[in-house]
Amino acid sequence: IEAAPEEEKEDNKKSKKKIEIQTDDTMAEAARKIFQKHFKKMQKHETGTKVGRDIEELHDMRVAAMRIKAGFEVLNPYLDMKELGRYLKGIKRTRKALGNVRDMDVFLERIDHYCEELPEKRKRELDFLKDNIEIERAKERGNMLEYLDSKRYNRFKKKFEDALGKKNYWKMEDENSKGTPRPTSVREVFPTLVYGQYANVLAYEDKVGPDPHEAPLEVLHRLRIDVKILRYTFEFFQEVLGDEAKQTIKRLKSLQDNLGDMHDAAVAVELLNGFKESGHWGDKSTSWGEKENNAVDGHIDAFIHYKEEEIKKLRDKFPAEWESITEPEFGKMFAESIAGMYSKNI
Repeated sequence: IEAAPEEEKEDNKKSKKKIEIQTDDTMAEAARKIFQKHFKKMQKHETGTKVGRDIEELHDMRVAAMRIKAGFEVLNPYLDMKELGRYLKGIKRTRKALGNVRDMDVFLERIDHYCEELPEKRKRELDFLKDNIEIERAKERGNMLEYLDSKRYNRFKKKFEDALGKKNYWKMEDENSKGTPRPTSVREVFPTLVYGQYANVLAYEDKVGPDPHEAPLEVLHRLRIDVKILRYTFEFFQEVLGDEAKQTIKRLKSLQDNLGDMHDAAVAVELLNGFKESGHWGDKSTSWGEKENNAVDGHIDAFIHYKEEEIKKLRDKFPAEWESITEPEFGKMFAESIAGMYSKNI
């Protein structure tokens, strides 16, 4: 299990420049425009990421890489993946190199937040844990810098930028081998795409069960991924949708944040138990730390309890979040968001 990518919680306030998608663009052309925007943003933050003075530079670069990866995942049925699949692999490598460092930045921030709430005499009781994570972070940062300076990465950047400028890579056939027309444009494809994604989300109703408080964490983890896909698809195409899309995205993001925070807390408990057993950050526990406690373990146990209480609080909030996207009002808002695409002069 991996931590929920932090960029899923990104509200995208820093990225308001329009993608300039048109409703008569093919889905492949729309993908090209989406990738262009986020690839430029990724490169914009590369120097700051290497310097390392401001950790938000790394965050922003990782967010951009995540958006491109998500775009490939959502739109790959409309792309020539034989030609473009190599660039998805490059984006995945980049995201992994960035993510290994950023995940530890985030965990260190969460330790600091926890310690700030402790009495003065206890504020430094997790310093040994922070020191261990800092050592691992330094190793991963070295690996990241080696990757960002590598010929492989720079070759990928150059070739992907070239591909984004070649529209013949992004063509779609508008009829099949029998000459029957096939839908290719945004206005033709988008409604069926997102309704299929929404159906995937609603299909969890039986898995979530009559009491959402008791839904298994594994089910909620899978639900988070499907909610993420639906949210990203709406965000990619928001500028051609109706005004209701903003509120639709807001509700999806709120549910995704709830599920992502829950998943992160569960992964934190695994990592903390693994650290208790091995003394090495990054190992995950396969049991629940049954060895005899010492002073160090006691401090870790207190932090584990804190994270477990966090999971309970997030579980308490989940039923309302789930209802917010399964109730009839949301279905109406969802439909009006899509219908607005046909009334806009784009």
